[in-house]
Amino acid sequence: MWLRGVMFAACARALQQTCVSPGACRNIRLSAARDAFFLSSFSDGVLGQPETGELLKAAVQERAAGERVRFAYVPTAGYALRKDSNRTPGVQRQRARRDGKQKRDRVVDFLGGPTACDALTLDLCDASIKHAVGSDLPTDGADVLGAWDPHLVLVDGGNTFWLRHYMEDWMDAFAASTAVYVGVSAGAICAGKHVDTALWKGWDDPTVVDERDWTAVPGLDLAGGASFFPHYSDQYTSLVAERTEARHDPLVALDEGGCHVLDREGGQRYVLDPDAPPYAFGGPARDGENEGPARPKLIVFDLDQTLWVPELYKLRRLPNYESAGPPGPAAGADVELLPGAEAALTELVTDEAWRGVKLAVASRTNKAPWARSLLKQFEVAGRSLDDLFEFQECYPGDKTQHFESLRKRTGVDYADMLFFDDARDGRYGNCAIVARLGVCSAHVPAPDGLTSDLWRHALDEYSRRRLAGEPTGVVVDGPGVAAAAPGDVMEATIKAWRPQKNFGFVAAPGVKGDVFFHGSRVAANVALDVGSRVRVRIGVDKSGRRQCDAVEPVDGGGDSSGGSGDVVEMSVFSMNMPFAGLVAHGTKTLETRNGTMFLPLEGQEVLLHVGRRTYPDGGMHRDILARSGLGEAEIDRLTTLPEGLSRGEIVAVVRVGKTVLVEDEADRSAPDVEAGAVATGAAMGRYLTTITDARFLPRGVPLRGQPGVFRATVPRSALEG
Repeated sequence: MWLRGVMFAACARALQQTCVSPGACRNIRLSAARDAFFLSSFSDGVLGQPETGELLKAAVQERAAGERVRFAYVPTAGYALRKDSNRTPGVQRQRARRDGKQKRDRVVDFLGGPTACDALTLDLCDASIKHAVGSDLPTDGADVLGAWDPHLVLVDGGNTFWLRHYMEDWMDAFAASTAVYVGVSAGAICAGKHVDTALWKGWDDPTVVDERDWTAVPGLDLAGGASFFPHYSDQYTSLVAERTEARHDPLVALDEGGCHVLDREGGQRYVLDPDAPPYAFGGPARDGENEGPARPKLIVFDLDQTLWVPELYKLRRLPNYESAGPPGPAAGADVELLPGAEAALTELVTDEAWRGVKLAVASRTNKAPWARSLLKQFEVAGRSLDDLFEFQECYPGDKTQHFESLRKRTGVDYADMLFFDDARDGRYGNCAIVARLGVCSAHVPAPDGLTSDLWRHALDEYSRRRLAGEPTGVVVDGPGVAAAAPGDVMEATIKAWRPQKNFGFVAAPGVKGDVFFHGSRVAANVALDVGSRVRVRIGVDKSGRRQCDAVEPVDGGGDSSGGSGDVVEMSVFSMNMPFAGLVAHGTKTLETRNGTMFLPLEGQEVLLHVGRRTYPDGGMHRDILARSGLGEAEIDRLTTLPEGLSRGEIVAVVRVGKTVLVEDEADRSAPDVEAGAVATGAAMGRYLTTITDARFLPRGVPLRGQPGVFRATVPRSALEG
């Protein structure tokens, strides 16, 4: 990740504890769902801090992935009318828009000027677009954060209450955007969990909009549960400490030149004048938290691919599939309860330590009658799951609806909940959006579902965060392994490689325990046979566990599988299953995007990399394939990789054809277009690219995927056969 590399290269200073009064300040760890920068002033914090500027440029370039940078500037906070001004409202607006354009142009210059980026100004008040420069720009403000898909969004300062008032209808769009977020002053406050910090200094007038209880108004919560206090100086130390004394959520105080940077993989740093310390405030630990592990008061489980398999939408062979009517699937025959899930539920039923915990299910299935029937059929420790799960939210929609209902029905705060789900993030993800509510959300990866290791790891991580006073609104991934010496580069031996799961372990002389590595960290010219010698660099994962940050050949080059050592550099793009399988099998002949990343590759052969995740489209791809006359068995084959090839690997070569712009959804919805893209017209991007001549590689090449099109070096032997 760009931030982690720059952090280590620049010997970054970690966010440190600065005690201002006993118990008022603690070392906190934050996380973000996207790369984010929070500061008091863009001029002082970015233009005046070269180190911060380099970090921001690196983040934007990575997000753009070779495309022209798309930049959206949001000056809405600066458009608030001042009641104490001698100028008329018209003059105030005119000056505010002029100032906003000047600020926007400074950012454009920072990004390389109009030749390097497309830029526009978006006013949240009326969704208007102003001062647009570049080509292929949206005409409807509602499309700016969505279909236009900007790489950078900067929300500038002004009146926080004016900004948050007009941000109300844009909350979902900001939450769904994957753009690098830069929040300046009011933009930083509104990006935090709470916006009432704008009341503390009395700088912003809350009466510019309708009266509200601002202590109860949430922000975007883009920083893992933290709130922000910009324009901090020593005179506010006692004020901030006093106001945060009763809070359980962390607060970051930003001085004039400081910038708090978070990346979506968990890296963080505070960049500012070396003589000024970073400030992190957090509330004291709750009573009784240090007497033992902190346990959630409500545990919520997804159903499909978390507690049981298969997903219910795949049971098309059963009678009354469309209506999910009786008789429905039979427990143990059509649907199996996963062993790890059964073990976890048995513990909840039989262990006295869990007495009093509330249990719930939250599922977006459109087969709710079947799901409820299965809950009645399955039993653990003599109790049906229907009896075990007192609270059940089973209906299509956004899972935030499920959790809002659960909070009202149970009376349990989000911070006291633990959630398990197989859909991590993205358009159909659940863990990420629920984590933004403040719920600790454990990702359950396919195909194993909930395992005993993940169950225990999630409980431990939840307890650790609660006892440390850290935010709970994070996505918890699977456990790592025991520690090795961090930072060491050493020779090691491949002890295990599990291609279907894309990870393995190494053993190194003098190092205690086996060390985990992921396939994305393996160089393309490394053989992963058990017993092979490799060179590894030891690092740590998000939870502090040791892992291999790099796995390379011992001699630094050549094909360690014993080939000639010849390598080939080619362009690569990454896709998730099942669509990667459909492309590699030659069934999906149209790839659609909202950008023109394939345009320079017309006529070229490129490599196809398969991501680790599954893109959940609700089974629509199967419906489209079935319309073409394919049976269930053939669809299963086309959406599965051949034996010996795995996710997290380069698996195929394809040829890129012409790219055309199809603006009209009706044209994209033509039957032949949907058949080629294996997607509905509404779900497609606007640019359609023909893909031909797909062929599988004789063996997969482990590689870490990247956005857009990127270059990779692979052994020539991997392309032959």
